[in-house]
Amino acid sequence: MEKLFKKIKYLPELAKKYRILKHCNLLDDRLSASELEQYLYTCSAVGTHRGYLRSLRETMCVDREGNPLPWYTYPAIEQLAKWDFSEAEVFEFGCGNSTRWWAGRSKSVVSLEGSRVWYDKILSSNVLPDNTTPILVAIDGDEYSQAFGDYAEALNNFGQFDVIIVDGESRFRTRYACANNALKHLRAGGLIILDNSDWHPESAKLLRDSGLLQIDFCGLGPLNTHAETTSLFLDKFFSVKPVNDNEHPGQTIGGLKLTLG
Repeated sequence: MEKLFKKIKYLPELAKKYRILKHCNLLDDRLSASELEQYLYTCSAVGTHRGYLRSLRETMCVDREGNPLPWYTYPAIEQLAKWDFSEAEVFEFGCGNSTRWWAGRSKSVVSLEGSRVWYDKILSSNVLPDNTTPILVAIDGDEYSQAFGDYAEALNNFGQFDVIIVDGESRFRTRYACANNALKHLRAGGLIILDNSDWHPESAKLLRDSGLLQIDFCGLGPLNTHAETTSLFLDKFFSVKPVNDNEHPGQTIGGLKLTLG
């Protein structure tokens, strides 16, 4: 393996990743030089270009420049970023960097949080933009059995939304109830996002059986060491357009940029 390292040591970025992976016993001694180089480039595409390593350092979901990211899978984040939500009204179960991310690309965001500690931390940090409305319905610890219904039904205090994100509280019956209420408040042509849908197949089936089109985005996400699934459920009149229609889908993050001569 050390002989392989000598072949790539002239590439500082790859050499650094080699040392880290070797130290963590994440390299196979049977790798050829070309396999090792490809493996390290793959780690670079995720770790550097998508901001995975920076997210680990800052213990929060961010891209390589430190901008906030939602805690969805990277493929889902990239697809959502390519659509124009500038006129969309958004409701999300869960509050945090996803709130900031949506606020930067939508008309308004109503964000419902179930953790009193996390809610206070977010508000005290003063990072939420002016077009956000954070709401607390605490379901921490002993409050869960009494308040989970209030949390799921908080959406009923509002009208219709173009995008509804079912995330936040991950316990089965809460996520299912949130998904059920989301169906009642989705505007025609809108979108429901069910995060961790691989953990909640019953909620996914509920949304799918309502007539929404399910598209799954599986893969890694910020901070995760395992793959997950974020699912988008599109209304049959889904009408969101690409941000740049002439160049859509555009170059992927960490991809190769081809120039036509």
